[in-house]
Amino acid sequence: MFAGWCLLGLAFGVVLNWAASHFAWLVGLTGFGLVIMASLPAAWFSAVYRSWQISFEGIPEFLHWHYEPFIRMLSVVILALILALFLLTKIISIQIGSVDLGGFPDSVTLALSLGAIVGLSARALSAQLTERVQKVVLGG
Repeated sequence: MFAGWCLLGLAFGVVLNWAASHFAWLVGLTGFGLVIMASLPAAWFSAVYRSWQISFEGIPEFLHWHYEPFIRMLSVVILALILALFLLTKIISIQIGSVDLGGFPDSVTLALSLGAIVGLSARALSAQLTERVQKVVLGG
């Protein structure tokens, strides 16, 4: 199931990236399709990897995610898009070494790297992003 939703998301990313490069009114979305395309396979890999290391106590959580692959993949896409938007608008900045991931719209490599980072670390990023949004919205 995860793989099927992942392929559907990949197709959406390809269409979004193609549309952003062919229609002037969508030029601001350049790179977002690539972020989506990289985040979904990374999330799928992360879920598969975690399923190999399930303890007895972790079975209920695994079963919960196993039956909701659409919600899981949708949450990864939303998280990737929010993080990319925050990077683009400079609400947050992420640097790995000397590379600023905020330049993802201009670089295929950065966009794919950003997507892979989001997909592999979706759970941890969602908690951090929620905290950041609360600070921005509440002014703290």
